[in-house]
Amino acid sequence: MFHIHYNCLQCGKLFRTKNSLDKHISCYHVNFYKTIRKEKRKRNRVEYIQEQIDKKEKEKEKEKEKEKEKEKEKENEDGGETEFIEEGEINTSNNFINSRGLEDIIHHNKDNQLPTQNNIKNEQTLPNFDRFINEFDEMWIEFYILYLESKISSAQAEKILHFIEKFFYPKGGKKDFPKQCEHSRKRSIN
Repeated sequence: MFHIHYNCLQCGKLFRTKNSLDKHISCYHVNFYKTIRKEKRKRNRVEYIQEQIDKKEKEKEKEKEKEKEKEKEKENEDGGETEFIEEGEINTSNNFINSRGLEDIIHHNKDNQLPTQNNIKNEQTLPNFDRFINEFDEMWIEFYILYLESKISSAQAEKILHFIEKFFYPKGGKKDFPKQCEHSRKRSIN
């Protein structure tokens, strides 16, 4: 039996060995086979490039998923337990007071001097915000800064205090309201 192992792609002739096929190609169909090899190389290149592009896209998708997971973890951490602030501490997101105590802010002079009798007399009219710091941190700190920079007069401060008193005590209960505020309010009414 004569077994045929190789055939010519151009003319279809059959050959028993690869050497005989190569001789036939070198005699008759060199250009045809060159073009076939070029096309195979091009296909291989295109496939390789496409594989690389697919890999990069998959890596980008994985990175995006990781970033989303990190954002979710951050949101869960931020939305967790609320921090309670001890007396004398001021904790803000901007840290523009550098966690100085409340009394330090009240007694802080332009000359950085210790509080004198004149300062203490002037500070008796200053509203006491100690009990509200835990509840409305940033609002009260901004209010303090405006008051200390004398952008708000004492009358305006009293109006704001009245509003906040109504907000925190809608039933009209004044028993827990700071004594200094009540004292300064009585003086302003009289």
